[in-house]
Amino acid sequence: MMVMAETHFDTHRFVKRLTEAGLAEPVAEALVEEQVRLLNGHLVTSTDLAATELALKADIERVKAELEAEIEQVKAELKADIERVRAELDVGLERVRAELDVGLERVRAELTKDIEVARTQLKAELIRWIYGAMMAQVALIVALLKLFP
Repeated sequence: MMVMAETHFDTHRFVKRLTEAGLAEPVAEALVEEQVRLLNGHLVTSTDLAATELALKADIERVKAELEAEIEQVKAELKADIERVRAELDVGLERVRAELDVGLERVRAELTKDIEVARTQLKAELIRWIYGAMMAQVALIVALLKLFP
């Protein structure tokens, strides 16, 4: 804290210097009175500075407290927003999981059906092949029996 030394204005000395410089005493006194009035209205005292310093410190503390309160409010709002987004994501994730489960079940059912169709076709093809092979054997046996009675 900077404290200004109090200024003492020697009016008598000022009047004396003005009169020595050639001014009439009434003019010099008028100038000194006006100078004193101006100085008294515009000089800052150490008391003024101390009061201003206290006021500034109080303002700084008030602003600091307001900012801290606003920061806490923003933190709380952000936490609430994060929790809301987290809940929305959880709901969305559960919906996606359910949709995936349904999709997987549909694919599983389609694959099972395709496997059954393929199995049935394979059985039919195998039966045709075996039947064809048996017919060929029967024809061969019949032909052999006719050739070698």
